[in-house]
Amino acid sequence: MECNGVFTAWYRYSSVSVALAASERSGVHVVEGGVCFQVRRDLIEADASSGVLAEVVAGLLLAEPMEIEGSREEYERLARLYASRVAAEENHRLRRLLGRLLHLHAFVADIALLVMRMSRLARLYVWLRPLYNRSLESREGVAWLRGLAGAVLPAEARLWGPWYRATGLPTRKPRRWAGPGSARAAAGLASEMAGLELLRGMPREAVLEGLSTKPLPLLRDPLLLVRLDYARLATRLLGFEEQLYALTGVTRLIAKKRGGIIRSARMIHAEGFTAAVVKHYRDATLAKWLLAALLTLPLPPPRVRPRERLQAEYHYNRLLAEKGYHVPNPILVDPRRHIAAYTYIEGRDLLKSLQENPAPMSYYRLGRLLARLHRDGIALWDSNPSNILETEDGTLYLVDLEQAREADSLTDRAWDIAVATYYTVPYATTGAPERAALIARGYVDEGGDPQAVLEASKYKYVAPFLTASPLNVLEATRKTLARVATDALRTEPQR
Repeated sequence: MECNGVFTAWYRYSSVSVALAASERSGVHVVEGGVCFQVRRDLIEADASSGVLAEVVAGLLLAEPMEIEGSREEYERLARLYASRVAAEENHRLRRLLGRLLHLHAFVADIALLVMRMSRLARLYVWLRPLYNRSLESREGVAWLRGLAGAVLPAEARLWGPWYRATGLPTRKPRRWAGPGSARAAAGLASEMAGLELLRGMPREAVLEGLSTKPLPLLRDPLLLVRLDYARLATRLLGFEEQLYALTGVTRLIAKKRGGIIRSARMIHAEGFTAAVVKHYRDATLAKWLLAALLTLPLPPPRVRPRERLQAEYHYNRLLAEKGYHVPNPILVDPRRHIAAYTYIEGRDLLKSLQENPAPMSYYRLGRLLARLHRDGIALWDSNPSNILETEDGTLYLVDLEQAREADSLTDRAWDIAVATYYTVPYATTGAPERAALIARGYVDEGGDPQAVLEASKYKYVAPFLTASPLNVLEATRKTLARVATDALRTEPQR
Protein backbone atom coordinates (compact mmCIF):
# COMPACT_ATOMS: atom_id res chain seq x y z
CA MET A 1 0.00 0.00 0.00
CA GLU A 2 1.30 3.42 -0.88
CA CYS A 3 1.63 6.30 1.56
CA ASN A 4 0.03 9.25 -0.19
CA GLY A 5 -1.35 12.60 0.93
CA VAL A 6 -1.04 16.34 0.57
CA PHE A 7 2.47 15.71 1.86
CA THR A 8 4.37 12.71 3.16
CA ALA A 9 7.31 13.25 5.52
CA TRP A 10 9.74 10.40 6.13
CA TYR A 11 11.72 9.90 9.34
CA ARG A 12 14.61 7.45 9.55
CA TYR A 13 15.36 5.17 12.50
CA SER A 14 18.29 2.76 12.62
CA SER A 15 16.40 -0.13 11.05
CA VAL A 16 13.02 1.23 10.04
CA SER A 17 11.32 4.29 8.52
CA VAL A 18 8.20 6.10 9.68
CA ALA A 19 6.09 8.31 7.43
CA LEU A 20 3.56 10.99 8.34
CA ALA A 21 1.06 11.67 5.57
CA ALA A 22 -1.65 14.35 5.55
CA SER A 23 -4.63 12.55 4.01
CA GLU A 24 -8.39 12.68 3.74
CA ARG A 25 -8.78 9.81 6.21
CA SER A 26 -6.74 8.62 9.16
CA GLY A 27 -5.20 5.20 9.52
CA VAL A 28 -2.02 3.23 10.07
CA HIS A 29 -0.61 0.68 7.63
CA VAL A 30 2.64 -1.04 6.83
CA VAL A 31 4.61 0.07 3.80
CA GLU A 32 7.88 -1.14 2.41
CA GLY A 33 10.60 -0.56 5.01
CA GLY A 34 8.36 0.85 7.72
CA VAL A 35 5.00 2.22 8.78
CA CYS A 36 2.85 5.01 7.36
CA PHE A 37 0.65 7.13 9.61
CA GLN A 38 -2.07 8.76 7.55
CA VAL A 39 -3.75 11.49 9.56
CA ARG A 40 -6.44 13.86 8.46
CA ARG A 41 -4.96 17.19 7.46
CA ASP A 42 -7.30 19.15 9.74
CA LEU A 43 -6.33 16.96 12.71
CA ILE A 44 -2.63 17.57 12.09
CA GLU A 45 -3.33 21.29 12.04
CA ALA A 46 -5.44 21.04 15.22
CA ASP A 47 -2.65 19.15 16.95
CA ALA A 48 -0.09 21.72 15.82
CA SER A 49 -2.18 24.74 16.83
CA SER A 50 -3.90 23.41 19.95
CA GLY A 51 -2.38 20.07 20.93
CA VAL A 52 -5.70 18.23 20.61
CA LEU A 53 -3.91 14.92 19.96
CA ALA A 54 -1.47 15.42 22.84
CA GLU A 55 1.14 16.32 20.19
CA VAL A 56 1.69 12.70 19.23
CA VAL A 57 1.57 13.87 15.62
CA ALA A 58 2.79 17.45 15.95
CA GLY A 59 5.85 16.35 17.88
CA LEU A 60 7.25 14.86 14.68
CA LEU A 61 7.28 18.29 13.06
CA LEU A 62 10.20 19.42 15.23
CA ALA A 63 12.45 16.62 13.99
CA GLU A 64 14.23 17.16 10.71
CA PRO A 65 12.47 14.97 8.09
CA MET A 66 14.63 12.69 5.96
CA GLU A 67 12.49 13.42 2.92
CA ILE A 68 9.28 15.28 2.09
CA GLU A 69 7.08 14.17 -0.78
CA GLY A 70 4.22 16.25 -2.11
CA SER A 71 3.61 19.78 -0.83
CA ARG A 72 6.71 20.81 1.10
CA GLU A 73 5.14 24.25 1.57
CA GLU A 74 2.17 22.76 3.47
CA TYR A 75 4.44 20.69 5.69
CA GLU A 76 6.60 23.70 6.53
CA ARG A 77 3.52 25.83 7.16
CA LEU A 78 2.27 23.36 9.77
CA ALA A 79 5.73 23.08 11.29
CA ARG A 80 5.93 26.88 11.64
CA LEU A 81 2.42 26.98 13.08
CA TYR A 82 3.46 24.44 15.69
CA ALA A 83 6.74 26.24 16.41
CA SER A 84 4.87 29.51 17.03
CA ARG A 85 2.63 27.89 19.63
CA VAL A 86 5.50 26.00 21.23
CA ALA A 87 7.63 29.15 21.51
CA ALA A 88 4.81 31.12 23.16
CA GLU A 89 3.98 28.35 25.64
CA GLU A 90 7.58 27.57 26.54
CA ASN A 91 8.35 31.28 26.90
CA HIS A 92 5.45 31.43 29.36
CA ARG A 93 6.98 28.58 31.36
CA LEU A 94 10.43 30.15 31.20
CA ARG A 95 9.12 33.48 32.48
CA ARG A 96 7.47 31.73 35.41
CA LEU A 97 10.74 30.01 36.25
CA LEU A 98 13.14 32.91 35.77
CA GLY A 99 10.91 35.96 36.28
CA ARG A 100 12.91 39.17 36.13
CA LEU A 101 16.05 37.11 35.53
CA LEU A 102 14.67 36.33 32.08
CA HIS A 103 13.35 39.81 31.39
CA LEU A 104 16.49 41.70 32.35
CA HIS A 105 19.45 39.37 32.72
CA ALA A 106 19.08 36.31 30.48
CA PHE A 107 20.00 35.48 26.90
CA VAL A 108 18.28 32.57 25.19
CA ALA A 109 19.58 30.55 22.23
CA ASP A 110 17.36 30.81 19.17
CA ILE A 111 16.39 27.11 19.33
CA ALA A 112 16.00 27.03 23.13
CA LEU A 113 12.20 27.27 23.32
CA LEU A 114 11.76 24.53 20.72
CA VAL A 115 14.25 22.27 22.48
CA MET A 116 12.34 22.80 25.73
CA ARG A 117 9.25 21.27 24.11
CA MET A 118 11.34 18.52 22.54
CA SER A 119 12.64 17.69 26.01
CA ARG A 120 9.12 17.42 27.35
CA LEU A 121 7.92 15.24 24.49
CA ALA A 122 11.00 12.99 24.61
CA ARG A 123 10.06 12.07 28.17
CA LEU A 124 6.49 11.25 27.14
CA TYR A 125 7.06 9.49 23.81
CA VAL A 126 10.17 7.36 23.75
CA TRP A 127 10.11 6.88 19.96
CA LEU A 128 10.83 10.60 19.52
CA ARG A 129 14.17 10.40 21.34
CA PRO A 130 16.22 8.99 18.43
CA LEU A 131 14.74 11.54 16.02
CA TYR A 132 15.39 14.44 18.36
CA ASN A 133 18.89 13.26 19.20
CA ARG A 134 19.71 12.99 15.52
CA SER A 135 18.37 16.49 14.85
CA LEU A 136 20.42 18.09 17.62
CA GLU A 137 23.57 16.18 16.69
CA SER A 138 23.52 17.12 13.01
CA ARG A 139 24.13 20.44 11.37
CA GLU A 140 21.10 19.89 9.14
CA GLY A 141 18.84 19.13 12.12
CA VAL A 142 19.91 22.27 13.98
CA ALA A 143 19.46 24.28 10.79
CA TRP A 144 15.90 22.91 10.54
CA LEU A 145 15.15 24.03 14.11
CA ARG A 146 16.81 27.38 13.48
CA GLY A 147 14.62 27.88 10.45
CA LEU A 148 11.49 27.19 12.51
CA ALA A 149 12.70 29.49 15.27
CA GLY A 150 13.38 32.23 12.74
CA ALA A 151 9.68 32.30 11.93
CA VAL A 152 8.76 33.28 15.50
CA LEU A 153 11.70 35.43 16.62
CA PRO A 154 11.35 39.20 16.32
CA ALA A 155 13.45 40.71 13.55
CA GLU A 156 15.61 42.71 15.97
CA ALA A 157 16.49 39.53 17.89
CA ARG A 158 17.85 37.82 14.80
CA LEU A 159 20.34 40.63 14.30
CA TRP A 160 22.24 39.42 17.36
CA GLY A 161 22.91 35.92 16.04
CA PRO A 162 21.91 32.74 17.86
CA TRP A 163 21.41 34.41 21.27
CA TYR A 164 18.68 36.91 22.06
CA ARG A 165 16.52 38.27 24.87
CA ALA A 166 13.17 36.50 25.15
CA THR A 167 11.42 39.56 26.59
CA GLY A 168 9.82 40.58 23.29
CA LEU A 169 8.40 37.17 22.45
CA PRO A 170 4.70 36.47 22.96
CA THR A 171 3.60 34.19 25.78
CA ARG A 172 0.70 31.77 25.96
CA LYS A 173 -0.43 29.68 28.87
CA PRO A 174 -0.01 26.01 27.92
CA ARG A 175 -3.17 24.04 27.27
CA ARG A 176 -3.93 20.90 29.24
CA TRP A 177 -5.49 19.05 26.33
CA ALA A 178 -8.87 19.06 28.07
CA GLY A 179 -12.30 20.42 27.31
CA PRO A 180 -14.96 19.96 24.62
CA GLY A 181 -12.61 20.70 21.72
CA SER A 182 -10.15 18.03 22.74
CA ALA A 183 -12.94 15.55 23.50
CA ARG A 184 -14.44 16.00 20.03
CA ALA A 185 -11.06 15.63 18.39
CA ALA A 186 -10.29 12.48 20.38
CA ALA A 187 -13.63 10.95 19.44
CA GLY A 188 -13.11 11.75 15.78
CA LEU A 189 -9.60 10.37 15.88
CA ALA A 190 -10.71 7.10 17.50
CA SER A 191 -13.45 6.66 14.93
CA GLU A 192 -10.92 6.97 12.13
CA MET A 193 -8.34 4.63 13.69
CA ALA A 194 -5.75 7.24 14.60
CA GLY A 195 -6.13 7.20 18.39
CA LEU A 196 -4.72 4.23 20.25
CA GLU A 197 -3.89 2.68 16.90
CA LEU A 198 -1.49 5.54 16.28
CA LEU A 199 0.44 4.47 19.36
CA ARG A 200 0.10 0.74 18.69
CA GLY A 201 1.13 1.24 15.08
CA MET A 202 4.54 2.64 15.95
CA PRO A 203 7.09 0.05 14.76
CA ARG A 204 8.50 -2.11 17.51
CA GLU A 205 12.00 -1.31 16.28
CA ALA A 206 11.41 2.43 16.75
CA VAL A 207 10.05 1.96 20.28
CA LEU A 208 12.94 -0.29 21.30
CA GLU A 209 15.44 2.15 19.84
CA GLY A 210 13.79 4.93 21.81
CA LEU A 211 13.91 2.93 25.05
CA SER A 212 17.59 2.21 24.56
CA THR A 213 18.44 5.79 23.56
CA LYS A 214 19.76 8.13 26.21
CA PRO A 215 18.54 11.68 25.55
CA LEU A 216 21.25 14.20 24.82
CA PRO A 217 22.14 16.65 27.64
CA LEU A 218 20.19 19.39 25.84
CA LEU A 219 17.05 17.24 25.99
CA ARG A 220 17.63 16.39 29.62
CA ASP A 221 18.10 20.04 30.57
CA PRO A 222 17.25 22.70 27.94
CA LEU A 223 18.34 25.46 30.35
CA LEU A 224 21.80 24.76 28.98
CA LEU A 225 20.59 27.02 26.17
CA VAL A 226 19.93 29.93 28.56
CA ARG A 227 22.66 32.24 29.88
CA LEU A 228 22.63 34.89 32.58
CA ASP A 229 24.50 38.12 31.93
CA TYR A 230 26.92 37.57 34.81
CA ALA A 231 26.52 34.37 36.86
CA ARG A 232 26.24 30.82 35.58
CA LEU A 233 22.80 29.24 35.44
CA ALA A 234 22.84 25.86 37.19
CA THR A 235 21.88 22.69 35.35
CA ARG A 236 19.99 19.79 36.84
CA LEU A 237 22.43 17.35 35.22
CA LEU A 238 24.74 17.85 38.22
CA GLY A 239 24.29 18.67 41.88
CA PHE A 240 24.63 22.31 42.88
CA GLU A 241 27.79 21.65 44.90
CA GLU A 242 29.44 19.87 41.96
CA GLN A 243 28.82 22.82 39.68
CA LEU A 244 30.01 25.29 42.29
CA TYR A 245 33.18 23.27 42.73
CA ALA A 246 33.85 23.48 38.99
CA LEU A 247 33.63 27.28 39.24
CA THR A 248 35.43 27.88 42.54
CA GLY A 249 37.50 24.77 43.22
CA VAL A 250 35.95 24.44 46.67
CA THR A 251 34.64 21.09 47.88
CA ARG A 252 34.51 21.54 51.64
CA LEU A 253 31.35 23.03 53.13
CA ILE A 254 31.70 24.95 56.35
CA ALA A 255 28.51 25.65 58.31
CA LYS A 256 29.52 29.22 59.08
CA LYS A 257 26.73 31.78 59.33
CA ARG A 258 26.72 35.52 59.76
CA GLY A 259 24.98 36.96 62.78
CA GLY A 260 21.20 36.79 62.94
CA ILE A 261 18.35 34.75 64.33
CA ILE A 262 17.59 32.83 61.14
CA ARG A 263 20.05 32.69 58.27
CA SER A 264 20.06 30.75 55.02
CA ALA A 265 23.60 31.70 53.98
CA ARG A 266 26.51 29.31 54.45
CA MET A 267 30.11 29.94 53.50
CA ILE A 268 32.25 27.48 51.59
CA HIS A 269 35.96 27.95 51.77
CA ALA A 270 39.23 26.24 51.00
CA GLU A 271 42.63 27.87 51.14
CA GLY A 272 43.79 29.16 47.79
CA PHE A 273 40.35 29.08 46.14
CA THR A 274 37.46 31.49 45.73
CA ALA A 275 35.32 31.60 48.87
CA ALA A 276 31.58 31.70 48.30
CA VAL A 277 28.34 32.07 50.21
CA VAL A 278 25.58 29.60 49.34
CA LYS A 279 22.04 30.81 49.97
CA HIS A 280 19.04 28.50 50.25
CA TYR A 281 15.80 30.37 49.68
CA ARG A 282 13.53 27.47 50.59
CA ASP A 283 14.32 26.73 54.22
CA ALA A 284 13.63 28.16 57.68
CA THR A 285 13.88 31.70 56.33
CA LEU A 286 10.44 31.21 54.80
CA ALA A 287 8.96 31.21 58.31
CA LYS A 288 10.89 34.38 59.10
CA TRP A 289 9.40 36.23 56.15
CA LEU A 290 5.91 34.96 56.88
CA LEU A 291 6.25 36.33 60.41
CA ALA A 292 7.67 39.59 59.07
CA ALA A 293 4.68 39.93 56.75
CA LEU A 294 2.36 39.76 59.77
CA LEU A 295 4.40 42.10 61.97
CA THR A 296 4.80 44.82 59.34
CA LEU A 297 1.12 45.24 58.42
CA PRO A 298 0.08 47.72 57.00
CA LEU A 299 3.64 48.60 55.87
CA PRO A 300 5.06 47.35 52.55
CA PRO A 301 5.05 43.53 52.75
CA PRO A 302 8.18 41.42 52.30
CA ARG A 303 8.62 38.91 49.51
CA VAL A 304 7.84 35.43 50.77
CA ARG A 305 8.09 33.07 47.79
CA PRO A 306 11.58 31.53 47.46
CA ARG A 307 11.81 31.96 43.70
CA GLU A 308 10.84 35.64 43.84
CA ARG A 309 13.43 36.30 46.55
CA LEU A 310 16.13 34.59 44.50
CA GLN A 311 15.20 36.57 41.40
CA ALA A 312 15.10 39.87 43.27
CA GLU A 313 18.47 39.33 44.91
CA TYR A 314 20.20 38.67 41.61
CA HIS A 315 18.47 41.58 39.89
CA TYR A 316 19.23 44.19 42.55
CA ASN A 317 22.73 42.84 43.02
CA ARG A 318 23.47 43.56 39.36
CA LEU A 319 21.56 46.86 39.37
CA LEU A 320 23.49 48.17 42.39
CA ALA A 321 26.78 46.97 40.92
CA GLU A 322 26.07 48.94 37.74
CA LYS A 323 25.38 52.03 39.84
CA GLY A 324 28.72 51.72 41.65
CA TYR A 325 27.65 50.22 44.98
CA HIS A 326 29.72 47.52 46.63
CA VAL A 327 27.98 44.13 46.47
CA PRO A 328 29.17 40.51 46.26
CA ASN A 329 29.36 38.99 42.80
CA PRO A 330 26.92 36.21 41.86
CA ILE A 331 28.61 32.94 40.89
CA LEU A 332 25.92 30.32 40.31
CA VAL A 333 22.11 30.58 40.29
CA ASP A 334 19.73 27.62 40.47
CA PRO A 335 16.09 28.77 40.09
CA ARG A 336 14.75 25.19 40.24
CA ARG A 337 16.42 24.22 43.51
CA HIS A 338 16.07 27.80 44.84
CA ILE A 339 19.79 28.13 45.61
CA ALA A 340 22.35 30.75 44.64
CA ALA A 341 26.04 31.31 45.37
CA TYR A 342 27.76 34.68 45.75
CA THR A 343 31.36 35.63 46.43
CA TYR A 344 32.20 35.79 50.11
CA ILE A 345 33.02 39.26 51.42
CA GLU A 346 35.59 39.29 54.21
CA GLY A 347 34.37 41.82 56.72
CA ARG A 348 32.34 42.44 59.84
CA ASP A 349 28.69 43.33 59.79
CA LEU A 350 27.60 46.52 61.52
CA LEU A 351 25.65 44.61 64.13
CA LYS A 352 28.80 42.93 65.45
CA SER A 353 30.60 46.26 65.58
CA LEU A 354 28.31 47.21 68.47
CA GLN A 355 30.18 44.76 70.70
CA GLU A 356 33.08 47.24 70.80
CA ASN A 357 31.34 50.59 70.40
CA PRO A 358 27.59 51.21 70.94
CA ALA A 359 27.59 54.15 68.51
CA PRO A 360 30.32 53.72 65.87
CA MET A 361 30.74 56.23 63.05
CA SER A 362 29.96 53.46 60.56
CA TYR A 363 26.28 54.14 61.38
CA TYR A 364 26.69 57.69 60.12
CA ARG A 365 28.03 56.24 56.87
CA LEU A 366 25.09 53.82 56.84
CA GLY A 367 22.74 56.80 56.89
CA ARG A 368 24.59 58.35 53.96
CA LEU A 369 24.46 55.03 52.09
CA LEU A 370 20.67 54.84 52.52
CA ALA A 371 20.30 58.39 51.22
CA ARG A 372 22.27 57.54 48.08
CA LEU A 373 20.21 54.39 47.51
CA HIS A 374 16.95 56.30 47.84
CA ARG A 375 18.20 59.00 45.50
CA ASP A 376 18.83 56.24 42.96
CA GLY A 377 15.29 54.96 43.47
CA ILE A 378 16.14 51.80 45.43
CA ALA A 379 14.94 50.69 48.86
CA LEU A 380 16.48 47.75 50.72
CA TRP A 381 13.42 46.92 52.90
CA ASP A 382 15.63 44.55 54.94
CA SER A 383 18.13 47.27 55.83
CA ASN A 384 19.11 45.82 59.19
CA PRO A 385 22.81 46.42 59.97
CA SER A 386 23.67 42.71 59.86
CA ASN A 387 23.19 43.01 56.07
CA ILE A 388 25.86 45.72 55.85
CA LEU A 389 29.45 44.47 55.90
CA GLU A 390 32.41 46.71 56.65
CA THR A 391 35.79 45.64 55.29
CA GLU A 392 39.16 46.52 56.82
CA ASP A 393 39.50 49.61 54.63
CA GLY A 394 36.08 50.89 55.75
CA THR A 395 34.16 49.98 52.59
CA LEU A 396 30.48 49.15 53.19
CA TYR A 397 29.11 46.16 51.24
CA LEU A 398 25.40 45.47 50.79
CA VAL A 399 24.43 41.78 51.08
CA ASP A 400 21.16 39.81 51.28
CA LEU A 401 19.27 41.90 48.74
CA GLU A 402 16.31 39.52 48.35
CA GLN A 403 13.88 42.14 49.69
CA ALA A 404 15.21 45.12 47.72
CA ARG A 405 12.73 47.02 45.56
CA GLU A 406 12.00 50.33 43.89
CA ALA A 407 11.68 53.17 46.40
CA ASP A 408 8.30 54.25 45.09
CA SER A 409 6.98 56.02 48.17
CA LEU A 410 7.88 57.87 51.33
CA THR A 411 6.88 54.73 53.23
CA ASP A 412 9.54 52.65 51.44
CA ARG A 413 12.26 55.13 52.36
CA ALA A 414 11.04 55.56 55.93
CA TRP A 415 10.93 51.80 56.47
CA ASP A 416 14.60 51.52 55.46
CA ILE A 417 15.54 54.15 58.06
CA ALA A 418 13.33 52.52 60.70
CA VAL A 419 14.79 49.03 60.22
CA ALA A 420 18.37 50.33 60.25
CA THR A 421 17.61 52.21 63.47
CA TYR A 422 15.27 50.03 65.56
CA TYR A 423 16.65 46.61 64.58
CA THR A 424 19.80 47.14 66.66
CA VAL A 425 18.01 48.02 69.92
CA PRO A 426 17.64 44.41 71.23
CA TYR A 427 21.34 43.77 70.51
CA ALA A 428 22.67 46.94 72.17
CA THR A 429 20.25 49.03 74.22
CA THR A 430 23.11 51.30 75.27
CA GLY A 431 23.71 53.99 72.69
CA ALA A 432 20.53 53.33 70.68
CA PRO A 433 19.47 57.02 70.55
CA GLU A 434 23.02 58.00 69.58
CA ARG A 435 23.00 55.47 66.73
CA ALA A 436 19.66 56.85 65.58
CA ALA A 437 21.15 60.35 65.51
CA LEU A 438 24.14 59.13 63.46
CA ILE A 439 21.91 57.41 60.89
CA ALA A 440 19.53 60.36 60.63
CA ARG A 441 22.30 62.97 60.33
CA GLY A 442 24.17 60.93 57.78
CA TYR A 443 20.98 60.57 55.79
CA VAL A 444 20.20 64.29 55.84
CA ASP A 445 23.82 65.36 55.23
CA GLU A 446 23.92 63.18 52.09
CA GLY A 447 20.84 64.97 50.73
CA GLY A 448 18.17 62.53 51.92
CA ASP A 449 14.67 63.84 52.48
CA PRO A 450 14.16 64.84 56.16
CA GLN A 451 10.49 63.94 55.71
CA ALA A 452 11.54 60.28 55.35
CA VAL A 453 13.34 60.49 58.70
CA LEU A 454 10.34 62.16 60.30
CA GLU A 455 8.05 59.49 58.85
CA ALA A 456 10.29 56.76 60.32
CA SER A 457 9.72 58.24 63.78
CA LYS A 458 6.00 57.46 63.66
CA TYR A 459 4.69 54.74 65.92
CA LYS A 460 3.60 52.42 63.11
CA TYR A 461 7.25 51.95 62.18
CA VAL A 462 8.21 51.25 65.78
CA ALA A 463 5.42 48.70 66.37
CA PRO A 464 7.10 45.67 64.69
CA PHE A 465 10.02 45.97 67.15
CA LEU A 466 8.01 46.29 70.39
CA THR A 467 8.14 42.61 71.35
CA ALA A 468 11.95 42.42 71.42
CA SER A 469 12.99 45.85 72.69
CA PRO A 470 12.62 47.86 75.91
CA LEU A 471 9.87 50.41 75.43
CA ASN A 472 11.77 53.28 77.02
CA VAL A 473 14.78 52.75 74.75
CA LEU A 474 12.58 52.52 71.65
CA GLU A 475 10.79 55.71 72.64
CA ALA A 476 14.07 57.58 73.18
CA THR A 477 15.33 56.31 69.81
CA ARG A 478 12.12 57.33 68.05
CA LYS A 479 12.27 60.83 69.56
CA THR A 480 15.86 61.20 68.38
CA LEU A 481 14.83 60.54 64.78
CA ALA A 482 12.01 63.05 65.11
CA ARG A 483 14.30 65.71 66.58
CA VAL A 484 16.96 65.39 63.88
CA ALA A 485 14.29 65.48 61.15
CA THR A 486 12.57 68.51 62.67
CA ASP A 487 15.85 70.42 62.98
CA ALA A 488 16.70 69.60 59.35
CA LEU A 489 13.30 70.71 58.12
CA ARG A 490 13.57 73.92 60.14
CA THR A 491 16.92 74.80 58.56
CA GLU A 492 16.11 73.48 55.09
CA PRO A 493 15.42 76.90 53.48
CA GLN A 494 18.96 78.01 54.45
CA ARG A 495 20.56 74.83 53.07
